[in-house]
Amino acid sequence: EDMTPKVWDYIFSEGELPDTQIPKEALDTMKNEFNFWYPFDLRVSGKDLIQNHLTFCLYNHTALFPEDKWPKGMRCNGHLLLNNDKMSKSTGNFKTLNQAIFEYSSDAMRFALADAGDALDDANFVHDTANASILRLTKELEWMEEVLVTAPVTRTGDFNFADKVFKSAMSLCTKKAIDAYEIMLFRGAIQAGFYELQIARDEYRIICGVDGMHVDLVRAFCELQTKLLTPICPHFCEHVWSNVLKNEGCVVTSGLPALEEPDMVIYQSGKFLDGLLTNVRSMIQKAEAPPKKKKKGAAPAGKTTVTGVTLTVNNSFTGWRKNVLETLAANMDLEWKDVLNKLLAATEDSGLSKRDLKQQLFPFAKFMSTKAKSQGEGALSVVSNIDQAQVIEGNLAFLKRALKIDDITVATTDDGSVAYPGEPLVELAKTVEEPPAAE
Repeated sequence: EDMTPKVWDYIFSEGELPDTQIPKEALDTMKNEFNFWYPFDLRVSGKDLIQNHLTFCLYNHTALFPEDKWPKGMRCNGHLLLNNDKMSKSTGNFKTLNQAIFEYSSDAMRFALADAGDALDDANFVHDTANASILRLTKELEWMEEVLVTAPVTRTGDFNFADKVFKSAMSLCTKKAIDAYEIMLFRGAIQAGFYELQIARDEYRIICGVDGMHVDLVRAFCELQTKLLTPICPHFCEHVWSNVLKNEGCVVTSGLPALEEPDMVIYQSGKFLDGLLTNVRSMIQKAEAPPKKKKKGAAPAGKTTVTGVTLTVNNSFTGWRKNVLETLAANMDLEWKDVLNKLLAATEDSGLSKRDLKQQLFPFAKFMSTKAKSQGEGALSVVSNIDQAQVIEGNLAFLKRALKIDDITVATTDDGSVAYPGEPLVELAKTVEEPPAAE
């Protein structure tokens, strides 16, 4: 009977001190406890509770408390599947927490859970993913120990092109991972903070070749990878932080990674070089592939060998591609269907057939729109923000080594039908051996 409405008002709503037998010290203790915990930062629950518990949680707090005590955030998730099927004891498709930890370890299980799904999608815990995460973490630990302890890299001095590309890639991955963590998209965080970061490291290692990686960047990568993975795999990361990196204190208290803003021109130059290498390598493999089996009695074909490559670049978009980019840049905030209508209007005099629209214009527009969302509106410039010829010429040694071709030349053109930024014209010089004489 002592808990009168005025007592509740004093505790919850900054009301006046009530006339009650409850000691003021006890009232103040309850008030301080409430103010310590409220407003709550986050409530995490399942998507099946959105229409009842979570909705009424908002209603009740709005009705009872002032606005500064309303919930700050709610995070809803889908249901958990096990190997693509609903967990059910009746079917035997279930796994307890203790079983999973014993089978995979806590860090590998957390890795698989983070990789299982985001937002309202049903998360799918996959046995193979959990097992693969054990191998990934073990392999990463061995690599870090090798480059930092057993056979440390030694290259120092100024950063070269590959170093700058890798540094920018690390900054970009870090930003994407932290942004994903802040909105509790753990799959997005592990995608950017582990998978994409690993790909950037592997590409850097390849392009460095015999010169080796830069010692400062190797150390920076190891620390960065450890910090970004800590929310998912804390035990593994603490071991790396203390025993491999030899850092003081705990990684969980070391703070967020602090890196410079990524240099997008350098980063895009690196992506251009990667795409060019992939494209040319594919063309060479296709050109040198053994000829298809001839009909019986037909003369055998000789072996084709690619002996040289000519790369013709164009640093400006022209024609309908220029119109597409200008239209996209002016309508970034519109829905895609509205953008398509504007694209059709902007390119109606281009002379493209319906087939060309479907096979060339629309895919190009979608690709560039996606690129602009990930790299910024600068990706829609009609003039390339990178000097493609300079990038190729500065990395000829790498291209020759990767393609196993000694003769690579670079040319330029203004003809947009021949080449455009990001898509050089590739011409192969070939020799064909005389086929063996028929017996």
